[in-house]
Amino acid sequence: MKLLFDANLSPKLAGRLAELFPDSVHVSDTPFARTARVEELLRRHAIRIAELEQSPRPVLVIRST
Repeated sequence: MKLLFDANLSPKLAGRLAELFPDSVHVSDTPFARTARVEELLRRHAIRIAELEQSPRPVLVIRST
């Protein structure tokens, strides 16, 4: 079984469990990592704008094609 370890887990975990779950990777070692960093940046920016404008926090939907 191949696992994809979440960003909240240590990147070392994939290496430590490689014998039990070969080919497993941490999300930071995938193309998802760049997308996740961009999404986090946009989310923080949107929250900051909402705080400055004292308006409800917007909801962003980001889809890749």
